Amino acid sequence: MVGKPILSLIDTTRDEIVRQTIKNVALLASPTTIKSRLFHDKLQSTTDIVCLDSIGQKKTEDLIRLTIANKASTITHNLKEQIETFKVPVILGCTELSVIADLLDLDSLIDPLNLVVERIFND
Repeated sequence: MVGKPILSLIDTTRDEIVRQTIKNVALLASPTTIKSRLFHDKLQSTTDIVCLDSIGQKKTEDLIRLTIANKASTITHNLKEQIETFKVPVILGCTELSVIADLLDLDSLIDPLNLVVERIFND
């Protein structure tokens, strides 16, 4: 890995959004990630971001904790229905969510972890 730059999940996500010319995205992330504006500050000039309401954010946080405990499949269906109301690509804003991306089974996911892995192996 000598000579390879350190890749930012958020910058790589922004690059993908620009590449696909996506104008609106949903951010699926913990309340802490949303409050920190990690994605918002980097993406605000590129795309508009919508987030789940406080109930959806709490469900997301519960899902992250269940993922860590290897029990994530228990609440994905209810959360998926809420996410699908956005009808825009969804950014998986916490790396734990990348682990269960297949369980979420969403049509249009932007998985920052997967994007970084692809960039590492394709550059």
